[in-house]
Amino acid sequence: DGIDGSGSHAIYNQKNSGNKDDFNKSSKNILSYMFVPLQLTNLNTSQIVWQEEKMNSSEVCRPLLLVNAKETKDVLKEIIPAIQKEAYELQITGLEIKTAEGGHIKIYCDIQTTMIDGKMHSLLLGTGKPIAILEFIKS
Repeated sequence: DGIDGSGSHAIYNQKNSGNKDDFNKSSKNILSYMFVPLQLTNLNTSQIVWQEEKMNSSEVCRPLLLVNAKETKDVLKEIIPAIQKEAYELQITGLEIKTAEGGHIKIYCDIQTTMIDGKMHSLLLGTGKPIAILEFIKS
């Protein structure tokens, strides 16, 4: 999964309600939290049942959350803990799917945050500059 923002979307340049819970006063920015399913593996046999062929393609990204907000530390503090909680629950309890034949398939998710750009790294680490990521990784 990963998170990224984009701005200058004139079509979304609407005024918010003025409610203090709104993230921004103008909503010309969009923050998206996306995921890419990579593979399904049978845990009993360790056999890969399905694997995504275009892992790095934007065509296979699926949105978990779209927010009219600019990517800031405050917005991330609000969004990320809620998503991390749900991701943790999927890893522990899994997801059960009923098949058309009346059977059940239990799916456990191994979720890893890997799609984050330099600006997002800086905001998450609180460094204010992308070069600090390299320093953090080296240490």
